[in-house]
Parts: sequence; structure tokens; C-alpha cells
Amino acid sequence: MKMNRNPIRIEKFKNISYVKDQKGRLLSFHSRYASCFIITLKGRLRFTFGDETVITDSGRGVFIPQGTAYTNECLESAESISVNFFISDTAARPCALGSINEKWALSFYEEFSQKAYEKTESAHYYLLSRLYQLAFLLFKSEKPRSEKERLGEKAFSHMQSECGRADLQIHEVAAFCNVSAVYLRKVMKELYEKTPFQLLTEMRMKKACEMLQEQRPVKEIALSVGYSDIYQFSRAFKRYFGYPPTLSQNR
Repeated sequence: MKMNRNPIRIEKFKNISYVKDQKGRLLSFHSRYASCFIITLKGRLRFTFGDETVITDSGRGVFIPQGTAYTNECLESAESISVNFFISDTAARPCALGSINEKWALSFYEEFSQKAYEKTESAHYYLLSRLYQLAFLLFKSEKPRSEKERLGEKAFSHMQSECGRADLQIHEVAAFCNVSAVYLRKVMKELYEKTPFQLLTEMRMKKACEMLQEQRPVKEIALSVGYSDIYQFSRAFKRYFGYPPTLSQNR
């Protein structure tokens, strides 16, 4: 993902938390309540911002500005630190960050957890100074994406933009990325722990759920998410969720 053009300006520390997630957990946020650094210490997390994704592991972090809409999926049972704060930059963008030492991150968490209870002016400025130190380390050590990561993100983005087409095939996505279908399947499985078909189905089902919440006709939804008829869509929906789309509208 692209870096922010201007350095973020941190105004106030909000809170800090240590989070444990089980593999398969998926959370969706329509508008994040505060800006944050999320640092994954163990396991793997995937953050999806529209057509862009960031995968974090081994002390790698992600910056998410206040108001951002995104999904957070646990690819491998994970432990992470979430540092929440407010910034003055309304145009800040989410972006991948570098990594920091796990021991240093845990020490930072313990220190902040204790200092956050102090409501003095000096504590406020101390927390700000430490937040800037954390930002310095995370942005300084930003790790360039590998060729596989760039390929995966390009394929993922293309699939999202074209998932409404019933005739979309892996060979077309591979050709768009200038690689073979066999190699693309291997890379997508390595990065996302899912085949391209599974990812495409997931994209279609998420879009279908959004349209069902809007009380759109099932036939219209089926055609909008890449299924040639309502029966094919209903079967796919039931296989994925365990219940038919008509039942979903009544939930």
C-alpha cells in the first residue's frame, strides 16, 4: 500500500490493548473510532481496505486512521497489540509498517498500560513522546513488499473488481498478472491460505450479504455477484453459510 505523503501528527493517546485471536475470526469495521498501530506479535492477520490488503506477522504492523472502513481476518491464531490515538490528519491513509522486536513491543505495552492511568499533563506529554518513538521505529523499518506479495495484491484487487462477472476465470486473472494459472494458485494459497476460487466465493458472499441487508431481490443479487441464475446462487450461498439467502433476509 502507498505510504502517507505527510507524517502523521499525533494529538492524544487513547488506549492500548493486547488481543488474542483464533484462526478464522473475521471482524468488519464501518468506521474506526480512533487511529491505531496494530502490531502482530504471533500468528498472521490480514487487513483489507477496499481493494488493498496488508498481511502482518512477526512484529510487523499496520497503521489505520480514524474513520477507516476495513475487515480484519485472523489467518493463523494470533496475538497483537493495538495502540489507539487521535491524529489531526484528515487525509491520512492506512498503510503497512515495518517490524519491531517482540520484547520491546511487550515492554512498550506494559509501560503504556501503567502510565495511561495517570491523568497529569506530564503523563500526557510522556505518552505522546513514546508514541512518536514507536511511530519512528515502525515507519523507519518499513519492509518492502516481496514480488509474491505484490502479485497477490494485484490478483486480489482484480478479482474484487470483477467478481460480479459469472464468466471470470483464474486463467484471466493470471493473464492480467502476467503469470501462469498454476503459479498464481500457488502464490494465493501461500499468502491467503485459500485458493483463488475460495477467495472469489468469499468476495461474492460478502457482497451478497450487504445487498441482502438492503432488502434487494434475491434474483438481482444473484446476477450482481456473478451467478447466472437464482438457483445457482442459492445453492452456493447455502453451501457457504449453511442457510438459504431468503432466511438471511429475515435475520
